[in-house]
Amino acid sequence: MNVLRTAYEIRKALGTDYSRLVDLYDIKKRERSARRRMRQQLQPKKCAACGRTPPEVRRLEVAHISPLSECAITIEENLLLLCTENLGDSEPGCHTLYDQGCCSIVNMRECRERWIAGKPPITRIRMTQLRADYGPRPQQQGHLRKELGNLRTQQKSEPTDSEAWCLLQLQIAELTRRRARKNALGRAWNEIIKVHPESPRTDSLKARYFYEKAYIELLSGQLDDAFSDFFKGRKILESNITIPENRWRWAAHTALLAQSSCIMRFSGTESGWSWDKIRQELTQALSHAQMAAIDLEGAIEEGASLNLRDEYRHARRWEHNGLVHLIKTDLAQGNLEAACKRWDKAYENWQSMDISNGWDAGFRATHLSLYGQLVLKSAQNPNEVDSALAYLVRSLVLLLGLRRQQPEGIRDLLFSVVDALKRKNDSTYKRIYAIASDCVDFSSWFNPYVPKLLVAGKQ
Repeated sequence: MNVLRTAYEIRKALGTDYSRLVDLYDIKKRERSARRRMRQQLQPKKCAACGRTPPEVRRLEVAHISPLSECAITIEENLLLLCTENLGDSEPGCHTLYDQGCCSIVNMRECRERWIAGKPPITRIRMTQLRADYGPRPQQQGHLRKELGNLRTQQKSEPTDSEAWCLLQLQIAELTRRRARKNALGRAWNEIIKVHPESPRTDSLKARYFYEKAYIELLSGQLDDAFSDFFKGRKILESNITIPENRWRWAAHTALLAQSSCIMRFSGTESGWSWDKIRQELTQALSHAQMAAIDLEGAIEEGASLNLRDEYRHARRWEHNGLVHLIKTDLAQGNLEAACKRWDKAYENWQSMDISNGWDAGFRATHLSLYGQLVLKSAQNPNEVDSALAYLVRSLVLLLGLRRQQPEGIRDLLFSVVDALKRKNDSTYKRIYAIASDCVDFSSWFNPYVPKLLVAGKQ
């Protein structure tokens, strides 16, 4: 069987069907053209975030508050002017800072209100501070390669039996898993086994070891091993669960336990949790992440280290992930009404997130895919199916654009595209169905890849 494992292989298999989907349903190109026509209507002619004008800055660009990459539309209420950096300037322009997640959508709307009212701009000051403290987070493969090189350089100066060496090795294993390299999971496995199970001495490091090892096992299809290791890591954290940092980590382990169980449910095995147990555990995980975020936010207000602020960012991220996983559970069980209600809360969260409290560019593809499925499942006419396809195809563009070795969620996404095309009587669905069926994606919630449940070896 011709299995497809990487974003490159999937894109190649889709061939001209991918280009056709983008041309027909991806609204970004159309909306970007509309942006040019809106330029003359936008006033005042200065950057909304910093107040500068050319030649102080290279130029002013029409920017979307709700981003085009999230299927936003080009209307005046969603637009403002943001500056780009000057040539040779080491400081990025305000538009770049916004694209990097240094300002939430909610705060950028407030920025627009000040700009329209002629009030002094204050947004850039906060954006540059957030970028200095938290970002930009590596997303492109070239950045991951550089980060891996930096970690290996740091590791050379650490004794191999030290906690510092162990932490760096776990970070190396994680980045190796995420890189778009041939046999990335096999390479990541070779990195994780360099850490002896008894080497991590602190509870947080022990839990992280089991989490990263289990994640590689999950994506490799070793579901029983993954479930066992996620459970071991969670058990370690339970001994000190009142510590905020342990709460969100417990939530992270629980979310992946639920994901492993979901795939087991579809495979018909006796392993893993029941659907009721999945929902119960995810609800508790969401509560733990929320409590961790509240506690850490209080500590930050009193004045905290950058490390503690980073813990708060992770807590908010897993609070959001908890909602997303519960939406997936509702969808997997066919509970559309509950999924829609949770989506409203998740969308509200996303609007208020920046890189200081959990924003991540990778979330966009997940959001668009889930929303596209919600729209599709409730669609009553062809126009609503087209609307669903706009979100699904935009998510597909983002997932393949990230060039990850394991584009998680790609199998579910392609099957959703198939469902939409089938409802439109578009025969393309037959070819895409065949490709979706061949995608090896053990992170899939709705259409798991389970040829015999488990695949021998670690890729």
